[in-house]
Amino acid sequence: MNSPARALRPDDLRQPRPIYVVWETTLRCDHECAHCGSRAGDARPDELNTEELLEVADALVRLGSREVTLIGGEAYLRGDCYRLIEHMTKAGIRVTMQTGGRGLTQDRCRKLREAGLAAIGVSVDGPEAAHDTLRASPGSHAAALKGIRNAREAGMLVTSNSQINRLNKDVLRETAELLADAGVAVWRAQMTAPMGRAADRPDWLLEPYMVLEVIDTLADIQRWCQQRAADRGIAWERAFHVRLGNNLGYFGPHEQLLRTRPGSPDSYWQGCSAGKFVMGIESDGTIKGCPSLPTAPYTGGNVKTAALEDIWNDAPEIAFARERGTFRAVGFLQVLLLRGGVPRGLLVHRPQRDRQARQQPLLLLPGVADEAQGAARARGPAPGRPRRSVRLRAVRDRRGAVGRGPAAHDGAAARAGGVIRRAVRTCPMGHVR
Repeated sequence: MNSPARALRPDDLRQPRPIYVVWETTLRCDHECAHCGSRAGDARPDELNTEELLEVADALVRLGSREVTLIGGEAYLRGDCYRLIEHMTKAGIRVTMQTGGRGLTQDRCRKLREAGLAAIGVSVDGPEAAHDTLRASPGSHAAALKGIRNAREAGMLVTSNSQINRLNKDVLRETAELLADAGVAVWRAQMTAPMGRAADRPDWLLEPYMVLEVIDTLADIQRWCQQRAADRGIAWERAFHVRLGNNLGYFGPHEQLLRTRPGSPDSYWQGCSAGKFVMGIESDGTIKGCPSLPTAPYTGGNVKTAALEDIWNDAPEIAFARERGTFRAVGFLQVLLLRGGVPRGLLVHRPQRDRQARQQPLLLLPGVADEAQGAARARGPAPGRPRRSVRLRAVRDRRGAVGRGPAAHDGAAARAGGVIRRAVRTCPMGHVR
């Protein structure tokens, strides 16, 4: 959830600053997940040393960063992670961590909390069968749940996230109940994107019509969370709830329900914050506007060869979203205002020309100039390097429908009377906090 530290304030809107930073401190990992966008496993040969880490932390303080999430790989596998956490905490930065939880022992949790770690997010990708398959590690699910218990006992706020794909889309309610019973504060859902190892498994990726069903299911789960809180006499702002990740569901009928922080005024998607209020740092010092973006086309520089302040202020690869205003879609879509969003693809509904037909989802992808319909397909495996993505293309079937079978027609959407009712952006995504 958005913490008070990273919540935007009026003064933040005057100039871009990296309020929230996601920092990959190592690519070393104790998992080798089959859907990992970073292809984590071994450390990079040229990762920043301890002194370089501390220098970057000092630069973040100067730039005005207020919250930093440490990721990997597994950030806790670096012996100096405690020193880095303490260094930033003493400088006034709220430090959190995202983890697979396999090595989240009681002793490690105690040390992390003593160093100043404020919160930790443990990834749980569904019930045991789905989770252990995605994580390519029998016993990973049990270890993650144990890690959640250890972190809570150490006094940390614990959240969780799930990558949603075909292996777990039909067990989302079971996943929510599992996490709620485990004492997780917030569950954030995001789609598995075609990056890294996940790009090698296109059969795991959601087809467009499936995304609509997932969002409906998450909305039902959110209403269940509200009722659960009421039945237990828990204030909604303190209750377990669902939040959408950075690549799932924009401006649909459940927008406020799934994107508003409990106890806060209604909220909605504010556009891409990459390079405006968000920064991504890779373990070798590479700087991007967002950790979710592929590395090669979005690298603004490296702290080993340039000052972090200069990269943030001057690199066009970082600043690309600061001036973005309108994305002009083709044909009937006319102009769709994204408030600075990155137009990497939109799933929307359009009214059929045939009045007897139901509305069908339409997938728009970069480089597709016609009214492309069909399921997203990977054109081949992504190169075996971290944060490499594959291009997607739209594939027509003979019926012109999205996906397979009648669900693409009958279960996809209600009528919208010529108005876009649901939108889902299919952009790369990273870890959720």
